[in-house]
Amino acid sequence: MQINANTKGLGMQENAVTAQSERKKGKQKKGNTVIVGNLQAQKTGSEQCADKLLRAKREALKLKLDVLKKDSDMDDTVKEAGEQVKKLREDAALASEVLKGFPIMEENLEQEKENMTDKEYAERAKELRGAKREWTSRQNSASDSIKQIHQSMEAFAVERLKKHDMVDAGEAAEDIEASAVQESVRDVLSEGMDRVEEKQQEQKEQAEAVQKSQPEKKKDTSENTEQLQDVSNMIVESDIVLERETAKITSQINIPEEDLKGLFVDEES
Repeated sequence: MQINANTKGLGMQENAVTAQSERKKGKQKKGNTVIVGNLQAQKTGSEQCADKLLRAKREALKLKLDVLKKDSDMDDTVKEAGEQVKKLREDAALASEVLKGFPIMEENLEQEKENMTDKEYAERAKELRGAKREWTSRQNSASDSIKQIHQSMEAFAVERLKKHDMVDAGEAAEDIEASAVQESVRDVLSEGMDRVEEKQQEQKEQAEAVQKSQPEKKKDTSENTEQLQDVSNMIVESDIVLERETAKITSQINIPEEDLKGLFVDEES
């Protein structure tokens, strides 16, 4: 009885340890998920811009690879057709050589006719005619198949030249990347402008708070001059922030600042 009791106790202890381990794993998993989410949320606008450009490049590359695979499949089709034509030509050549020997076989049969019964001659003649028809049909079939394959390959080549799949894919890939660049630039510039506006609003609120804290009678010309200087400094600082954000964008996407400004000419006009 004591052994059974101990065994049961060990089992309960084991279950408790297992449950604790599972809870620990769950917490770790949940914690890891939160960390990943935080890292994603902590990405700056420039980093998100770089991610967007990378996704666009991958999409453009996949588009080109799909066309290359399609072209490769077409090349395989042409190669396979060429191999079929080669075999058919061999069959046609063999049939032609065999058919050349039938006149001699027919002549030999006529010479041996005197030594055969009518029944034997008729059977031999029938076999000879059947073999000749078979080889003639084989030769004609090979020739017809070769013609059909040639016609199909000619139509295939013409259609392939009309499509310009690789050229179209290249243009589409360029459009994808250009669109991603323009969209990313807009996003980051918008973020930069938001930061500037937030900074301006913050400085404005600080200035208003200072004004409210000072008695009306103590305001003089020197204080007004100081306030004007604060506003001037705020404008200069805002321009510096915007200029810094623009420089960060151009370094991320590796395009001249003049080209960056040109991205928005159409929309402004």
